[in-house]
Amino acid sequence: MKTKNLSSFLLIVSIGLSACGFHLKNESSFKGSIHEVTLVSENIDPAFIHALKRELQEAGINVNTSADYQLRILRYEESRRAISNNNLSAKPTETQLNYRLGFSLMQESELLIAPTNLQRSKEYPNNNADIAGMLDEERILSEAAQEELIELLMRRLATYKPAENTLNQNSSGH
Repeated sequence: MKTKNLSSFLLIVSIGLSACGFHLKNESSFKGSIHEVTLVSENIDPAFIHALKRELQEAGINVNTSADYQLRILRYEESRRAISNNNLSAKPTETQLNYRLGFSLMQESELLIAPTNLQRSKEYPNNNADIAGMLDEERILSEAAQEELIELLMRRLATYKPAENTLNQNSSGH
């Protein structure tokens, strides 16, 4: 009887979670038509490129050096700035972390997605009494911003439909 109740409870919880939009982190929601890309980047943070490559592969997109599509990472920048100060001291009380990603998508010499810039900002309070905790918080926020930028890029890739482009090229060629 307990097993049946537990099973019923788990079924109800799983239906409820899926109805409210909850999804497992690594579950791929990529529904795009791009299945293979060459990742092109110069002087971009290797950790970011590794995370992007991993996300592409988890989404079912093969990353290799001879694909028809080239995903060009034009920039990935991280910066920080003080956003508030304690009037009693010159030390900042909050820090803002800023992240910028620039990318484009090409097929041979044809530009499919024009250079696009994405941005994310994260803020955290400075706690000079707990420097280690503050650094951990900054690292966690940095990883979250990076994941958000990659998710935005993946959504943009998912909107690209090559069949529409082919139809436009054929109709303009006659």
